Amino acid sequence: MTEQLKELPKALCSLYGQLPTIHEDGRANYGKYATLPGILSILLPALRSNGLAVVQTFEEGEERPILVTSLLHVSGERIESRLPLITDTSRNPMHSVAGACTYYRRYALLAILGIAPGIVDDDAGAADLDPQPAAKPAPVPAAAKPKLQQQGNSAKAIVLSAMAKSATKVINKVADEEQAKATRTKLTAYKNTGELSEAEHDHLLKLLTEREKLIAK
Repeated sequence: MTEQLKELPKALCSLYGQLPTIHEDGRANYGKYATLPGILSILLPALRSNGLAVVQTFEEGEERPILVTSLLHVSGERIESRLPLITDTSRNPMHSVAGACTYYRRYALLAILGIAPGIVDDDAGAADLDPQPAAKPAPVPAAAKPKLQQQGNSAKAIVLSAMAKSATKVINKVADEEQAKATRTKLTAYKNTGELSEAEHDHLLKLLTEREKLIAK
């Protein structure tokens, strides 16, 4: 961060007056969230028009990679933040790092700008003094509902099947009671945080219990 910031704060104030609402356009087990592409599609035009840019890179830390987020202004002023990436060591390393990068990039980007998803745009939309009510979505015809339900069930079955195959490989590597206990603790934690649904947790727990019986023999 530069010692004295003058132009960058002015540009941020201007940005806040122009920035539309960032919507939570993604959905996960724990609820809705703003995706990285969704955030960038809103931010980049507003940043550019105010002489601002955001750059996110990585540095090698002592124990884990560090995400470096830099907010730059055409005047040469800048703000930087550094955030160590915490990854899930029980997953495929590449998938774990990739997921952590996307997750932390979203939050670091919002934090350095001082914004959050869902804040209603009162200023940029003030010109619309007589807004029209939002159109209601067209109802789904009754004949189409069974087909949509069938498609949803098929997609869910595919996901659960892939999850079961992946979980089987992981659980089959459990070699002793200590590993089994650690795995059981992780499953409970994932369930409590919403990363696993009740059905997913029960299914994985059943696989682990069967593995424990094999170990005990």
